[in-house]
Amino acid sequence: LVIKSGKNGLFAACANYPQCKYTCKVGVKDNKIVPIVLKVDDLYCEKCGGKMALKRSRRGSFFACSNYPDCKNTKKAVMVDNLITVKENATLGSE
Repeated sequence: LVIKSGKNGLFAACANYPQCKYTCKVGVKDNKIVPIVLKVDDLYCEKCGGKMALKRSRRGSFFACSNYPDCKNTKKAVMVDNLITVKENATLGSE
């Protein structure tokens, strides 16, 4: 892995790019580079029961139903104490 700097800070990327597109966020702690691991809440769609997956867009992070395109349910994601979860009473365009 190679440490790089991007618009969102430091990250580690595979040296075999473009064949391998693996990346992960990293930070500096006590002058050492360490991976940043965020926990994601285990959520299920209230419309179809499918698992909700964390997605990122230019407008921020959100949860989307894994049964897309059959189910287009989405929920806004927020960070609470190093846990990514759903923002209460917020939807992004559910149908």
